Amino acid sequence: MIARSPCWIMERMINSLGFFLVAFFLNSWT
Repeated sequence: MIARSPCWIMERMINSLGFFLVAFFLNSWT
């Protein structure tokens, strides 16, 4: 299922990082 290639790990990290950045900016601006 997983552990086939590090590609999904990169995608996952970028996805969660982007979400965290968005939440951080929203929390900082409001």
